[in-house]
Amino acid sequence: MPVSARRYAGLALLGLAVLLPVAALAAPVPGFTPAPAGAGAVLTNEPYTAQACFDNLSPTDTGYQPKYQVVVPPGSTLNSAHYLSFNLPVQAIGTCNLAGGCPTGFVNPATGATVPLQFGETLVLVGGSSGSFAPAQPPACVSLSFGLGDATVAPLGVTRNIAITPFFAFGADALDNPQSDPPIVGSPTTLGVTPSVIRLTKAIAAPENETATGPNYPRSFTLTLDIANAQTLSAIDLGDVLPDTLRYVAGSAVVTGCPGPVESVATPGATPGGTLARRCATDTGTTAGDDLVLTFQAYVPQNDASARPSSHRRRRAGRSRTPALSPGSTTRRTRPRRDRSEPRPTRRR
Repeated sequence: MPVSARRYAGLALLGLAVLLPVAALAAPVPGFTPAPAGAGAVLTNEPYTAQACFDNLSPTDTGYQPKYQVVVPPGSTLNSAHYLSFNLPVQAIGTCNLAGGCPTGFVNPATGATVPLQFGETLVLVGGSSGSFAPAQPPACVSLSFGLGDATVAPLGVTRNIAITPFFAFGADALDNPQSDPPIVGSPTTLGVTPSVIRLTKAIAAPENETATGPNYPRSFTLTLDIANAQTLSAIDLGDVLPDTLRYVAGSAVVTGCPGPVESVATPGATPGGTLARRCATDTGTTAGDDLVLTFQAYVPQNDASARPSSHRRRRAGRSRTPALSPGSTTRRTRPRRDRSEPRPTRRR
C-alpha cells in the first residue's frame, strides 16, 4: 500500500477509535409528563398531596436509577411517596436552620451536586419506581404526601414553593461509575403551597345540568365549607346570591355541622333572585371535608324577576339549561387555636 494510502487509512482508524466512545454514550433525558400538579391552596395544619410523573424524554436512550430530588418548603414535611400500591424510599438529607439561608446547602449524595436552601427548607430524595427507564415506558406517576404545620410555621396566605427535580442517578448505564458516566439531572419544576383557613365548594343536583321550569321541578344546591383542622371560626356567614332566573323554595334552607345556634341573616322573597345567608355562631375545623354545610332548593320559574320568560332568556344568551349561579360566599371571624384573644374580622371570601 502506498505511503499516502496507509496514512489516510490510519487517520480513518484513528477517527473511528475516537468516535466510538462518544457514540456509545447514551443521552437519556429525565423529565415530567405531564408537569407535576397538586398542592396549591391547602388547609393549614392538614395533609396535602402532589403528583409527579417521571418520564424519559429521550426518543432512543434508556436511563438508570430514576429518582426525585425534592426541596420541601418551610412549614411542610414530606411524609411518604407512593407509586401504585408501593411505598418508595424517602431520605431526608438536611434542613437549613440558618436565618440567612444556606447558600452552600447540602450535597445530594446521589448526584454529588450541592443544593442551596433557604431558611427552613429541607432537601429530600425519593427513590424511583424501577431500576431503569426506557423511552417507550409510560410515565410513572408518584404521589407525594406532605404535612402542613399551623400558622406559626406556615403563615396564612403566604405562598412557598416545592421544587421537584428528576434525575438518573446512574446516568446512561447500569453501573455506578460516576467518573465515566455521571448522573443525569433534569430541569426542576416548582409547585406553590398557600395555606388557608377555609375551602368553599358548591354543587347542584341537576341531571345533565338540565331542569324543567316550574315549582314541580326543584333542584337542590349544596354549599360545603371545609375548615382547617383545629381552627376555630366565629360568626360564619354561609350564603348564596340567586340569579333572577331562580326562585328560592321557602323553608328549604338547612344548615348542618354547626354546634351552636344558627341565625337567619337573609332570605329571598317571593320573587326570583335574592340573597340567602345563614350564620353559624362558632365552629371548629376537623379533618373531615364538610365541617359546615348549607343546603337549599330552588326552581326555574316560568318568568324571571322582570316578567320575561326564563327559558327565552337562556336561549338568547346561549346558556346551559340550568342557570349559572354565583360560586357561593362565606364570611367569618377567625380565632386560631393558639390565640386566645378576641376574634377579628377577615376579608369576605
